[in-house]
Amino acid sequence: MKQAKELLKIEDVAKLLKMSEGHIYNLVSRREIPFTRISRKAIRFDPDEIQEWLKKKKVEVAPTHQELITEEEVA
Repeated sequence: MKQAKELLKIEDVAKLLKMSEGHIYNLVSRREIPFTRISRKAIRFDPDEIQEWLKKKKVEVAPTHQELITEEEVA
């Protein structure tokens, strides 16, 4: 039998992301972070979904001025 995945609580996600619990609640209320509502008051987070959400939030680093100059010299 497959074991159920351990879901995270608000405080777990706050620690994981190094954010306040209040900020996590704000993300939930704006539906900006994936969550599951277990009951009217209970919210849980799938750790895999949180990791995927983080990957989607990643911002690529822009090339530096020096890298752009080097690319132009090669072209």
